[in-house]
Amino acid sequence: MLTRCFYTLKGHKLKVNFYPNDYKDLVNSHAAIYFQSDEGSFDDTLKWPMKILIEYSAVDENGLAVYSNSFDTCYGVGNSFQRPPHLDDGWGSNDFFPVNYAPIQHNTLILAIKITYL
Repeated sequence: MLTRCFYTLKGHKLKVNFYPNDYKDLVNSHAAIYFQSDEGSFDDTLKWPMKILIEYSAVDENGLAVYSNSFDTCYGVGNSFQRPPHLDDGWGSNDFFPVNYAPIQHNTLILAIKITYL
């Protein structure tokens, strides 16, 4: 698993968990990606829960989105985007792309993530 965090333009901290080979029931068949809010520096001043659209893509060597998905955090995402800390596993896709067809160039996978506030 690879985990990275970043701040949105409004100051929410998002955690991205990327599983390159497996996640739960899809062992060695698909890459998985999950998002969730994480404890950040500005939590006391932010509006919760986060209401955003998350669009994410695996990008090929030409900058084109090869595998894409999206979801909004307004409904059905559990506690993943409530004010942290929380014990939620995150929300995303356990079958983001098949591992046999990963758009990897020079041992690098490029992910594009776009956050839009709703």
